[in-house]
This record gives sequence, structure tokens and C-alpha cells, in this order.
Amino acid sequence: MSHQPPYLDQLSLRIPEGAGVPLTSDLRFTARGLGGLVLFAVLAFLGSLQQSWWWMGAGLFGWTGLFLVWLQFRIDLENNLHPRHLQLRWRFADQPYRAGHEATLSIDLTPSMAPLFLRRVTFRHSVYLQSFFPPQTPKRWALAAQKTHRIAIQLRSPILGDFPLYGVEILLTDRFRLFEHQRYLRLPATLRVMPQLPMANLQRKGNQTRPLRAVANGIPQRRPGSGAELHDIREYRPGDSRRSIVWKHSLRLRKMLCRDFESETPMTVHLLLDIGQSMREGTLGQRKIDHATSVAIAFSKTALAQQDRIGLITFDGEILDHLRPERGKKQLHRALKHLQSLHSLTDPRFSDLTLPEMFSLTAGFLYREGFLASPSGRAPCAARPMLHYLWEIIRNHPDLEFPESWKTDEELVMKVLRSVSGYIGLELPYRYHQWATQKAAGLATALEEAVRSMHGGQMIVVLSDLGDVLHWDRVMQSLRLARQHRHHVIFLSPFSPWFAIPQPERDPTIAILQELLTLEQWTWRRRLQRMIGRLGFPVLSVDPKEAPLLLGERLQRLRQSGRI
Repeated sequence: MSHQPPYLDQLSLRIPEGAGVPLTSDLRFTARGLGGLVLFAVLAFLGSLQQSWWWMGAGLFGWTGLFLVWLQFRIDLENNLHPRHLQLRWRFADQPYRAGHEATLSIDLTPSMAPLFLRRVTFRHSVYLQSFFPPQTPKRWALAAQKTHRIAIQLRSPILGDFPLYGVEILLTDRFRLFEHQRYLRLPATLRVMPQLPMANLQRKGNQTRPLRAVANGIPQRRPGSGAELHDIREYRPGDSRRSIVWKHSLRLRKMLCRDFESETPMTVHLLLDIGQSMREGTLGQRKIDHATSVAIAFSKTALAQQDRIGLITFDGEILDHLRPERGKKQLHRALKHLQSLHSLTDPRFSDLTLPEMFSLTAGFLYREGFLASPSGRAPCAARPMLHYLWEIIRNHPDLEFPESWKTDEELVMKVLRSVSGYIGLELPYRYHQWATQKAAGLATALEEAVRSMHGGQMIVVLSDLGDVLHWDRVMQSLRLARQHRHHVIFLSPFSPWFAIPQPERDPTIAILQELLTLEQWTWRRRLQRMIGRLGFPVLSVDPKEAPLLLGERLQRLRQSGRI
């Protein structure tokens, strides 16, 4: 469920010159403690002016009490917050975390000696996770010594992926809430979120799908297809071949009946997934890329369960990765792992950051996680000491390799930063410069790559909104190449009411412009449908819940028609 990434302090790194260790917050007064300090100071001052020993004694007694509370609180912190004394760990649920669903994650705190009074807990985690406490959570925890206390938190991730959990920030107070101490505790782990689309009990137009047939000893079982043996006689469905109609039975029962034949021929389906910026717009969890990944996973699971081959190509202006067509459960795990990594990429082509941005992200991460800071310990480290620190990580770690070649010093520094970012768990944002390479070139390259990796007469599914594909000359050449190899290409384009992004109330002029742009998009889409339709390839927009079944029906019709 989770794994612990390696700690940087296990490498015995030394702090370079011009850097220091981030300082945790010292003991500071709360509002109540500061008010008491001012009150006792006023009493002592008035007592000295009026020569009143009662007031002066009250002021000095109050200062003495504050000092004793401060001393006791400091001793309690030293005894409890030492790593050898404080036990802190994540507790993951036994069930897998699903995208879009709430799940409970808890931490166990065990003070070893004196009791602690916990005022606030803040969880540090990936930006893709949402965290909040249950309604019945108390505002203050009294942690008794030698007793484990479990603090629960509700987590929700709208999307699937592997997301890092960095640690916990706690705010401790004394018994009287006069002083407080803030401490950040590193607790690195990874939370794996599985897809939200159910893999069973899928429905299309109110009809329940039939369960998949079992696979015995890795041999595909007979299933409806274009074979020679009769499987069943059923009612006619639009798209069935006329050769499969049973005319005698149809005339006798006064309804159209068709034959279903059995086939053991495995199929090959290539999924082409657009991961560009236009697919990432909108609310997290309701974006086009989120729906497209759910469709890809559901359809892949259904096809692989029938011993078909599934391939996956992710592209923007160029191909990110190509998963060759294979069959079996391992292929589904490979596809799922690749789809989970689409939100934070270390590939320099698809996370094209400038050198100052990489410096800022890395320095902020090292400071926030308590590894490296400025000499004062209160700000992120400067560039040169941080580079010496990262250089030492690469030199001491056996799994990290030093860059082999570079042209400029800036290129060397960027390679060093990227090499260490994946090791320390730094999330890099997705950024691909669209103007450098157009989306049409990436789509055409993905189509050509899919055609080359399959035999003739297979199926290619393109999951893209086609919104920023402007130049279609090369794309049409790739589609003609696919038609020459007798491939069946389907464009599943998420541009429909199911993918509409809700907009807040705006100025009437902006609303009119939005409607005009939407109308222009629909006009452009109709042109694309006619242009691609001339080659015999459909462009479809359907509900994401029905999309996997629609693709399955298309694959079934191809088997029955004998085209594949």
C-alpha cells in the first residue's frame, strides 16, 4: 500500500558552506501568555512607583510562575519530541484508496514521558490530495504519557496516481496555554490511489453487461466472434451483418434474429491518449484527461480479461511513452502504473521548467522538509550551496548517476536538479511548450507508431479533445496509412455536455463571447467529423460511463463482421 522513500540523512551528508539546517520554531508566547506577561510587568512597575510590596510581589510572583511553566514545558518538549522517544507513523486502511471517494488515514502519537497538549495538526502532502478532519474531531488533544493516541484525517483524491505524504506539522501548548511550540515531523510515505470507475456491473442504456468468461490455464475461452462454430441465436442489433440473420426463425417468430459465432482469435487494440494542456483544463477530477484515463483503464481491463492485446501511447506534441501491445494482468498493471504517473513528470520535455523555477522549487522543498536552509535557518538556501549539497547526494548515492554529457553549465545544473528531484520526492508540474511542436505532429506520430506495431486489421482508439489540433495534413496521411493496413480507428473526443466545465456567473458580455466560442468549437468539430468520416472513421462523444462499453460493442461488431 505504501513504501518509505529513502531518507537523505542516511547518506551522512555534510552541510556545505553558506548553508544551515532549518530552524524549528522556538518557544513563543501565546496571546494568553503575552497578556499575563504584560499584566505582571504592569503590576511590578506600579508597585515600584507606589512602593507597594503587594503589587510588586504579585508581579514578581507572576514572572516566576511564567518562568517555571516555560522551564517545565521546555523539559517536556526535550523528553517527548526526540526521535528516540516520540513514536509517529501512518496507519493506512486495508482497502485500496479509490479516486473520488473519501478514505481515512491516521497517525499514531505516543509520548514517552510527560503528557503533551496538542493544539493543531497540519498534514503536509501532495497538492493533488485534499485533507480535512472529521466533524467530531476535538479542538485540543491531551496526550497522556506511554499511551498511543490515534488522530484520524479524511483524505480525498479526485484523480488516480501515486502521491507523496511528506509529514505532519504539530502545534504544542503547555497545560495553561501560555506557551506554544511548532514542530514539523518528517514522515515520508506514498499513497496509491486506484481508479474510481467500477470494473464490474457496468451498464449501457440501462442494460447490464454480461460477465466475462473465465480464462483457464491462460488459454482464451470461446466467445462470440467471427469463428465457424455457432455460439447462440439472439435478437438483431444495429450493425450486425446481414449474413448472420436467421431468416427462417425470424419469419416464424416475427422478429429479427442473428447467429453468434464463437472465436478464439485474440485482438489487438492500441489506445492513444492525449495528455496535453487542453485535456487538463477544468476542475480536478472532472477534467477531460481524468475521464479519458478512466475509460482507458476500464476498457483495457475488459479487453485483457478476454485475452486481447492492449497497447498504450501517451502523447502531446510528441510521444511521451509507448507501451507495446501485450496481454495478461501484468499488462494492466503496466498501463495503470503509467497512467498514475501522468500528473507529475520528471521528463524534461513534458516538464519544461526554467532554471530559476527549478532552483525555487528545489530550494523550497529542501527548506520545507528540514534538509537545507540559509545560514540563519529561517529561509531557503542560496543556489551555490544547494548545488554542492545535491552534488554530494549524487556522488554518495549508488542509484543516482552523474550526467554523462552536457553542452553548457546551465544544462549540467538542470540535469543535476532533475536527477535528484525524483529521488527526494519533489513534484514537478506538467508543462509542455505547445508552440515548439504542434499537437497535430504528436497525434500523427502516435498513429504511425501504432500502425507499425500491429498487424493489419486491428483497432486504434484515439482519446483526445482535438481542440488544439490545427494542421490536419499529416494526420490525414497517417489515417490513410491506417486504412491501407485495414485498421479500424475510433476517435473518442470528450467535447460534449458531459465534459462541460461549469462557469460562475459572469458579465453578460463575457457570457456572449463564451457562447460564440462554443459555437465556433462545435462548427469546427462538425468539419472534423465530416473530414475524418470520409475515410470511414467515426468521431464520437459519449458519457464516460458508457464509453468502455461502446468501445467493446464496436470491437464485437468488428469480430462479427469478419473485418478483423
